[in-house]
Amino acid sequence: MSKDKDNNIILDNNITAICSEVISMVKYARSLAIKNINLIQLVTYYTIGKWIVEEQQNGQERAGYGKKVLETLSNALNKEFGKGFSIATLENYRKFYIMYKDRIPEPVVREFAELKTEPVVRELKNVNFFLDWSHYLILMRIENEQERNFYEIESKKSNWNKRTGFIIAIEGTLYSPTYPSVSDLKTALKAFTVCAKLSTVEKLLAS
Repeated sequence: MSKDKDNNIILDNNITAICSEVISMVKYARSLAIKNINLIQLVTYYTIGKWIVEEQQNGQERAGYGKKVLETLSNALNKEFGKGFSIATLENYRKFYIMYKDRIPEPVVREFAELKTEPVVRELKNVNFFLDWSHYLILMRIENEQERNFYEIESKKSNWNKRTGFIIAIEGTLYSPTYPSVSDLKTALKAFTVCAKLSTVEKLLAS
């Protein structure tokens, strides 16, 4: 029993430590230049998701530990920063990391999260995140990695915004492995929009 008690204490201390680390990192991220805000935001969420995954794995043999990590971290962040860090939000960060975990080299994550050095911002410009967080929230609904990557790339090329072509294309299952180019994609989108609002489509396809 004593050994189990000691293990629980260690895991609880780990949760406290990760709360402190995340709070520190969020403060650092918010202090960076506004022109980098979108990328900084994505890297911050990615890193929080990474820490959540790793901490949950550390305590996976303890019943309910994964849920406790999310609840404790959510409470700590909301206490420090106000609303905005619900359990559902943290679960999205976790999913974001799992789906895109090869996007950022480990040394860059470590420097950003632990060393908090300003020069790392320049390195982040090479990170392959093309869209903003609202787009990735939609993309994360897609389980198929190839399809998910397709919409990410084409959204960047075609400049789809959140409320028009991006959602129209995904909900209309525009994706097909047989579309090799943006030209073919636009042709398919034109055909698809027979059932969509023409004013929206014309705006989307204008180049």
